[in-house]
Amino acid sequence: MAMVIAITLIAERVSSRFAGVLLGFPLGVGISLFFIGYEQGPTFAAQSSLWTSQGLLPSLVWCLSYQFCAHRLKGHPRSLTVGFSLTMSLCCYLPIAFVVQQFAPESLFLRLALSLIGLFSFAFLFHCAYSHPPAITPQLFSWKRLLTRALLTGIIIVAITSSAAHVGSEWSGIFSAFPATILPVALILHSHYGPEILSSLFRELPMGMLSIVVFSLTVAWSFPILGILWGTIFSYLVAGCYLLFYELRLRQQLQSCITNVFRQLKP
Repeated sequence: MAMVIAITLIAERVSSRFAGVLLGFPLGVGISLFFIGYEQGPTFAAQSSLWTSQGLLPSLVWCLSYQFCAHRLKGHPRSLTVGFSLTMSLCCYLPIAFVVQQFAPESLFLRLALSLIGLFSFAFLFHCAYSHPPAITPQLFSWKRLLTRALLTGIIIVAITSSAAHVGSEWSGIFSAFPATILPVALILHSHYGPEILSSLFRELPMGMLSIVVFSLTVAWSFPILGILWGTIFSYLVAGCYLLFYELRLRQQLQSCITNVFRQLKP
């Protein structure tokens, strides 16, 4: 909950682009796998983590569909826009998650390859849909608003982690990548500042999500050896090193590559 609030404040007061990169950090995934491991054991959580990368595609479908609906309904009452965008994006998310669960290959190598192809493809799609957001004026601090954001985040996380006892490890891994962090951040920023901020928020999310792949592979190795607590801490450190490397070295090169491809394809 604190992480969602922190990212929201960063988007409001620092940069929505940088907040989008941080959204790719495995915040919700790490919390979900930690509690799955606590409730079902480290071995079960380690097996679930190997399916987490497949859950990235449905999560990105949720982001893209939410952004599309929000922009299409621009100018309508904000509460109506948020509610309809959330409903339609969940309707897009659930069948994609079902297809992924039913037809995901058993081979870990193939799952990782498909996940990487999906991440780069969505990076290109979000780049095409990007529009420069207008400058925003952060809302004044309010304890009531802070409590509401924390409550919303807690409800979403509890709903996802509690489902692990009723489904197999494949479904648990896929739902651990449910946008439990992205969803409340998007809802909060959309309801307060409109749909324009979403394109900046989601633009670099796919590349940030590569840290989830790094995190899940590290969890699969570390949980059985280090245990749930130290395995989570170690996995976060490894994922953090990737994001730091991306922000300092890879971001400009990748964005330049995507821009060049976009210019060549643009008529």
